[in-house]
Amino acid sequence: MNIDFPPPSNGVYNNAGSSRQLANYLEHEDMERMQKGIYTEGFFNLMQENLYKSQVIKDIDGNIGQLLKTDAKFYAIHVSPSESEQKHWEIPNRSKPKP
Repeated sequence: MNIDFPPPSNGVYNNAGSSRQLANYLEHEDMERMQKGIYTEGFFNLMQENLYKSQVIKDIDGNIGQLLKTDAKFYAIHVSPSESEQKHWEIPNRSKPKP
């Protein structure tokens, strides 16, 4: 399994500003998968699934506490499991898209 943390930048991973650009990117990736008939999870947190993108952005951007304007407010992580590792993650009784 490959795991890495992309460095902050002025692009998609600009974690000192709003999380909107990253959320838009993730939603775009899901839209492409859905058009191909691939199942997508959508946005979720520890308590809920299928959250609206606007709620995710509001929650992340509002969780600033004592952070300065230039401090990181979120981090992105890339997780790339192998096909055999993914088989261990399958959830029983969950409908899968038809090929």
